[in-house]
Amino acid sequence: LVLWLKLVKDFLKVRCRRQGVVKLAPGELSEIAGHLGLSKHDYSRYFVTDREGNTYIRDGSKGECVFLDWESGVCRVYAYRPDQCRRYPFWPSITESPSAWQNEGRFCPGIDKGERYSMESIINKLNEQNIR
Repeated sequence: LVLWLKLVKDFLKVRCRRQGVVKLAPGELSEIAGHLGLSKHDYSRYFVTDREGNTYIRDGSKGECVFLDWESGVCRVYAYRPDQCRRYPFWPSITESPSAWQNEGRFCPGIDKGERYSMESIINKLNEQNIR
C-alpha cells in the first residue's frame, strides 16, 4: 500500500454515490437520529439493522444507503454521515493499487475529478481507518 501511494503525487477529493454496506460506529446512531429529530428507538426501527453484533444502515431498493437520494446522488444526512462514509474513497481496498482505484472509478464519477489531496492528507485519512 505505501509503495503504491508513493507512486501517486496526489489523489482527489470525491463525493459520489456508492452502493455497499455502511457500518455505524458507537455514537453515530444517536447523532444521525438527533439530526433527523427522531428518538434512537424510532431511528433504529426504520433505518438500521443489527447483524453479528454490529449496527448497519439499512439498504434501499437498489442496494444503496437509505439516506442516499438515488436520483440526485445527494446524501440526506451528509453533515452527519458515518465515519466510514467520510473516509471514502480512501478505504484500503480502494487505495491498495492503481487498478483498484480505477475500478472504483467505474462506480464513482468523482474519482479523478475535484479537489486534490496531498500525499500527507491521504496517509492521514488511511491511518484514521483504525480509530473506530
